[in-house]
Amino acid sequence: MDMEDYQSFILEWKILSRALRLSRVWDNSTFAILDERHMMLEKTAIPLISEEMFSTMGAKIRLGAVWSAREVFIAGLVGSFMENNHGFSKWLYSMGLDCWELDHCVLLALGFRGNEIGFMMNDKSHYNRSAVIRRKIGLSSEDGNLGIYLRKMAGNFKK
Repeated sequence: MDMEDYQSFILEWKILSRALRLSRVWDNSTFAILDERHMMLEKTAIPLISEEMFSTMGAKIRLGAVWSAREVFIAGLVGSFMENNHGFSKWLYSMGLDCWELDHCVLLALGFRGNEIGFMMNDKSHYNRSAVIRRKIGLSSEDGNLGIYLRKMAGNFKK
């Protein structure tokens, strides 16, 4: 792990802090998953980095475990949201989206920004992915922000 890796922990913590602050999470189990990851970063990764203890092997191992848990976190977050939002999930599936696109849509519906999703999923093509999603769900570039549209759709299915 190098300094860039450590800075990405701080960026992830900031992204999750914003998501929690905005309270766009739709259900308690999804909120708990988001909060747990945030707390893991806050209590494990951030202190190790800020105290410059990351030079020890033990610290590097602990940080590596937090780093590798990101994919599990995203899968759990997306799975929880889809399980607790059946109507929205069925609608997304009916659009013919692939797994990455489904994850992207759920994260947008939760309030993450496109560039944040690109960072969290290590996806440099998040802008192109959004364009493909827009096309698959029948939105033109004039129809507005994809994240706002997906949050509105998710809210409509909740009613």
